[in-house]
Amino acid sequence: MPAKDRGLLLPPIRLHDLRHVHATMLLQAAVPVHVVAARLGHADPSVTLRVYAHVLDSQASEVAAVFARAMEAPAAPASDRASEGREDPAC
Repeated sequence: MPAKDRGLLLPPIRLHDLRHVHATMLLQAAVPVHVVAARLGHADPSVTLRVYAHVLDSQASEVAAVFARAMEAPAAPASDRASEGREDPAC
């Protein structure tokens, strides 16, 4: 029987679909790939990278925008950097 005939708002969803949503949401939340891979049971994070590359690709433009904003921000004075425990301004 179709989902609409049973009065459900959503179509039936497979466990695999929930797994995919879970992994996608974690990656979009910037959880490190090796952590997501471990949660999924992937022995090697490269498996996770191959399967979810589309998620990471969509974040590439966001990263560029973050970097551009950081480059536009005024630099902190050297005295502020020293108070943060960074002696080398290149850090």
